[in-house]
Amino acid sequence: MWRARWQRWNEGGVSVNGEKPKFDTSLIVELICCLLGGCALCSAILPALGQEVGMLECLLFIAVDLSLIFLLTRRWWIFPALIAILALGGMGISALLQMKEAVLEYIDGFIEWYNAAYPYTLPYSENGSRFLVHLAFSFPVTLILYLYFRRFPFLPAWAVVSAGVLVWMYLAKSPYFLGAAALMLIVFLVLLARTNAGSIHRKLGGKGKLPSAAMQLTALALAPLAVLFSVAIGPKTDGAWKSKGLVNFIQDVQDVFSFYGDGSYGSGGFDLGYSGLAPNGFALGGDVEPDNRTILRVKTATPILLAGAVYDTYDGRGWYDSAALGRFRFTSLLWRGKRREAFSVDKPSARKTAGLYGKVSRVVSMEVSMTVRHRSLFSNGKVERVELDFSDDSDVYFNSQGELYLTEVPALAQKYTLRTRVYARDREFFNDYMGQLIRLSAYTKDAEYGEIERVCTAVPETVEPFVYELAEEITRYCPTDFDKALAIEAWLSENCSYTRNPGTPEEGRDFVSAFLEEREGYCTYYATAMTILARIAGLPARYVTGYGLKQEGARTTESFVATNATAHAWTQIYFYGVGWVDFDPSQWEFYAPVERDEPVVTETKPEKTPEIPDLRMPDLPQPNDLREPVKSGSTASSAPKKTGTWTVVLIILCCDLGALLIFLLVRFVLLFFRSESFYRRVTRRYPDLRDRADVCYRRILKQLVFLGLEMEPADTIRSFCARVDGALSPEKPHETMAEVCEPVLLSRFAMRKPREGDIRRMCDFCLWLEGELRRAMGVRRYIVRRMILGK
Repeated sequence: MWRARWQRWNEGGVSVNGEKPKFDTSLIVELICCLLGGCALCSAILPALGQEVGMLECLLFIAVDLSLIFLLTRRWWIFPALIAILALGGMGISALLQMKEAVLEYIDGFIEWYNAAYPYTLPYSENGSRFLVHLAFSFPVTLILYLYFRRFPFLPAWAVVSAGVLVWMYLAKSPYFLGAAALMLIVFLVLLARTNAGSIHRKLGGKGKLPSAAMQLTALALAPLAVLFSVAIGPKTDGAWKSKGLVNFIQDVQDVFSFYGDGSYGSGGFDLGYSGLAPNGFALGGDVEPDNRTILRVKTATPILLAGAVYDTYDGRGWYDSAALGRFRFTSLLWRGKRREAFSVDKPSARKTAGLYGKVSRVVSMEVSMTVRHRSLFSNGKVERVELDFSDDSDVYFNSQGELYLTEVPALAQKYTLRTRVYARDREFFNDYMGQLIRLSAYTKDAEYGEIERVCTAVPETVEPFVYELAEEITRYCPTDFDKALAIEAWLSENCSYTRNPGTPEEGRDFVSAFLEEREGYCTYYATAMTILARIAGLPARYVTGYGLKQEGARTTESFVATNATAHAWTQIYFYGVGWVDFDPSQWEFYAPVERDEPVVTETKPEKTPEIPDLRMPDLPQPNDLREPVKSGSTASSAPKKTGTWTVVLIILCCDLGALLIFLLVRFVLLFFRSESFYRRVTRRYPDLRDRADVCYRRILKQLVFLGLEMEPADTIRSFCARVDGALSPEKPHETMAEVCEPVLLSRFAMRKPREGDIRRMCDFCLWLEGELRRAMGVRRYIVRRMILGK
């Protein structure tokens, strides 16, 4: 009886009561799927276990294992009988040839060789011993796959396993990645046909049954053709891919994983030190004598300051970026939202402020030619379009600071066309119109302002008290934030002297404090001082470096030039709902004469076209920990490596599913942290108590948004807390929000550090609010809005 059941189970449920079993045509497809899938899995597993095998060897092992398993499942006695025959035959032959001792010795040596991790040892390394080991390792894989394809062909399970194995091979840089990915894709398509047949059968209520085996055979025949057809868009003989659009999309998806995974640091590598304006490396200040070598030639009717690098964090000595900046393709649809954030292209709100915005801004088009090879593409404002003359426009990238750059240094000096919209401070009545624009924008929504304010208002403890007093004195009678910015800019311009020889900064003293006491320096002094004074006054500000332009020839011409001597630094201040606005306290003059220490080139054509010098600028040093200053002398490069063919196939097959699973897992873990775990996490990541309080406060604000409680522009922290306490459940086990958020209020306005107990209470309040969210939203809305969408 049990033998009949075993046979019926393997033959697809066909009755064996007195009738000859019908052959199950789907068995052929399932065996082929097991062969292909097992080959793909073993090409990943066996090398990881120290086995030196290739794809063809794996195919052979699986074929042998599959034959043994098939014989075992056809008739229960076939496999044991085969083993017995082989054992008895071997013993008989060894006895006949008087080789019993040699055989036993060989078996003992084989066991020792296997236990020693099968090193290269004769005779085991040059005969069938390794084959037996490989066969033993591949047998359980084959058996599991056989059971899966015969009885449990659940498509998502294969997709998850394939994704995990391919990611493993990707990380291990397996040479068999492409072959394994192709085989797994074929198996996936065959399983998809079977799954669809079953789905249609269920929808018909069991009344009709599709020929599942025929559909799988068709898929099995077409799948290899589909994989082979992919060669049409696959790599050419030179290693490049024929379909650049596909490659760009694949790279964009990979960048998504990098940015939301461990973060990524993208930059063009520009630094003022390349022009001689940073003699002390990372530290600001010092005497400078830059030369007049031409770096940029620009054709434009409207000259603007061209930014190359933007920094958000000051530590008392110099500037650096405090977090991962990201790496986003400028033309990619996937990064359109990041592009709006980085360049503030959606600010101000056109519906309410269109008229004023047109009066304070203008569109600038320019053609930029670089005489040196470099990855940075210099720009400014709300960049709308970038066109490269030497490459495809899809090679342009940007980061969250709004820096444009290429991923690789071009073969020749680049030339590109830029179209951008900038705030035109030279327009008549600009200050009046801008003030009105800022007031109107205060009633719009600016989702990025909170994070920008947190990062770009931070001031280090090294800044001396008199600087705070000076900022208060300068802005005391200023009614608006824009008036404060204008007052700081005007004060620095009128009360400080420009010089390229201010001397070496005092060792161990805050750079800004020293400058505001001596009041002598060049652009980096002015820009750093204005940025810090603006932050003290409550204005989000950042430090920008790049080039100023000088006009060549008559004033009516549209030819401008940037040299090492015109390298420049200035300040950008962010206004709610408006975006970043340039402020230059050193008052750059675009139409001042160009300094020259070399003969002016005439229009006469040279006899021979001179070669463009290879003045490749080194990449910007990258910090090991982006929360610490960049160390002088670092040579780490931010240029990413080329995308290999294995990356392309990996992204196509498994990244969507794998990313979703990982994202949901991470979201689940983060949202269901206990308050003690969340407290430890915050403590580990943020050593400063003020930062911990800000992190908890921002999380509370985000949680309240899901409950329909959002902070309005007219709200203060206290008024908002009172409104929240009135709306929340009176049965909450914790203190009121006003009590929980009091340390944040004292930290921001009374300069009093929170205590450890305050942070713990805020973490407890976050946990309680998360529970309120689950109860208020329901399971379905909570999973979709909170865990998946996050909004």
